[in-house]
Formats: sequence, C-alpha cells, structure tokens
Amino acid sequence: MSQSQVPEISDEAIAGSIGILIIQMLDFYSSELDLSEKDLKALWSPFLAATTRVTKSTDHIVDLYRYSAKNGTAKNAINIEIDAPYNEFYAPFNQSLQSYLKTIAESIAEFSYLASIEKRGLVNKPEMAAELTEMLNFYFEDQNSKGRKRMQEDSMFITLVATALPQHVDDTFSAHRVNGKVNTGKSVQLGQVIFATAVLLQIIKGML
Repeated sequence: MSQSQVPEISDEAIAGSIGILIIQMLDFYSSELDLSEKDLKALWSPFLAATTRVTKSTDHIVDLYRYSAKNGTAKNAINIEIDAPYNEFYAPFNQSLQSYLKTIAESIAEFSYLASIEKRGLVNKPEMAAELTEMLNFYFEDQNSKGRKRMQEDSMFITLVATALPQHVDDTFSAHRVNGKVNTGKSVQLGQVIFATAVLLQIIKGML
C-alpha cells in the first residue's frame, strides 16, 4: 500500500496511544519503584486530562485506559482518576495560558520531534531524555521562583515525561513507512500538544 493510500489515523487513536504509553510506565513505576496509589494517581491526572482535552469523543479512550494497566495499584489509581477527575484540569485556558502552552509545545518540539526530523528519524533516547529533563526543570524552577508551590510528584513527573516522550518520538518515526507522511505529521503535532498540555497542567496544579 502506498503512503497516499494509507488511511488517516484519528486524533483519538493518537491520543489514546500516548495515554497507554503513560499507563505502561505507571505499571512499571508501581512494580519497580513501589509507588503508592496516591503517587500514581497524581502522575496520571495531567495526562488523562491532556489526552482527553484534545479529542471530541473520549468514551473509547477512557474504556481503553481502564483495561490497559496490568498492575493492580496502577489500575486502581487510573480508574479513581477517571471516575473522579481533577476538575481544575478541564477548565478552558485563558489567553495567557494558551500563549504559555504554545511556548512549552515549541520547546518540546525543538528538543524531541524536530531534533529527530533533523537526524532523519534517528532517535537517541538517552540524549533526548537528558535534554528534555534540563528543559523541563527550567520551566518548573522558573515558575517556582515566581511563587508556584513545588509539588511532591514534580521530580517523578519530569522523569515520566522525559522517558515517555522519547519513546513516543521513536515509535512515531519507526512507524513512518507504515503510517505515511500525513499520520506521522499528525502524530508529531498532536504529541507535542499533549505532552505540553500535561506539563502546563502540572505547573498549574502548583499554583492552585
């Protein structure tokens, strides 16, 4: 099948794949790092909001999330957040927050997707993770210096983003020949928005 004949992947499918990637990492954290249900819920909350905010229909995504976790603690944390989400994460962004979201998304693109495009799809995940960690620490410390309250899960959240995002970039470009240019472009565009939204929401949480 030529790239011109490849069916277009929906925004919901792309968002759902990112959410499942996060759930897989939460499964790992629950098993290997012995994180509590409360800790996992706090890490999952901004990603649930970020992946569902960008799609019109969320029922299929949510149903998929409910059955994706294998570890009991992670599954409980995911379902608790789905059943009683952090409502503040679903309020519309004002103009200032929309501008800040765009800034974060551009930084994420620069240190992940665009870097891989420049290298013709090659992804050095450890190098990318280190650069993303430095960039994310800058954003969080900048806001903390302006009065944001440092959250207990901030450090682990940054680690989660800096690990999951390179994997999503790798998955996106590894599947390029199968999924075609249009779907690759959509995955890049939506991915940077979803990860940037999750980062913004975590920053906002310390301001409430």
